[in-house]
Amino acid sequence: MLAVLVAASLLTIGVFLFDYSTALRRARTADALEMENRGLRQQVASLDELSQELEDLTALKAQILMMLGVDQKLDDGESVSLSETTRDSVTTRLALMGVDHMKAAANLSAYAPRQWPVEGYVSREFFEEEDQTEGHPGLDLVAPDGAPVRAAGRGVVTEASHDDWLGNYVVIDHGFGYSTLYGHNQRLLVTVGQSVERGQVIARLSNTGRSSAPHLHFEIRLDGRSVDPRQYLGPK
Repeated sequence: MLAVLVAASLLTIGVFLFDYSTALRRARTADALEMENRGLRQQVASLDELSQELEDLTALKAQILMMLGVDQKLDDGESVSLSETTRDSVTTRLALMGVDHMKAAANLSAYAPRQWPVEGYVSREFFEEEDQTEGHPGLDLVAPDGAPVRAAGRGVVTEASHDDWLGNYVVIDHGFGYSTLYGHNQRLLVTVGQSVERGQVIARLSNTGRSSAPHLHFEIRLDGRSVDPRQYLGPK
């Protein structure tokens, strides 16, 4: 009888230890899964925060351009519009991030290519390549030989060189994704790395390169893509 009781006790203890060990392993597994899930949730939250900041900065850029009177278009041709609620939200979030959106707007206003580079008339308009057999990525501006060519906005000269098509040309980086190109010049008055102000004379107009008469080939590029300068330039 005693042996039976001892055997039953040992069996009970064995079952208990087995159940306890199994429960302990499951608890440890659950803890590991919870830590992993917590890490994943933190990563997702970080991605969401970065995505929101990107949306805010994109909205800010559109807002600033709208403040400058630039008509921004989406890929489908619709105009960008921001509600007052969205504008307030962008302003508030950027203020919390330490960004003064009015100062950013002022900076963009100074650097944005807004000034006509020469006093003359347009002989050829901008058009996309798909609109014609051969696209024209800028405006051709006719003016007297040797006329001053002025920077359309504040920036830094990134190219001042010569090629067979553009002749003597200058490229200015204005920041915010904008750059401008000035081609067919007689001579260049700036060098690579030089900072220039809006309205500063950077070249003298002529017909170097593939050009039959004195004129300036002028381009505005946004994120490397040529856009219609008339959307950005002020009244002529």
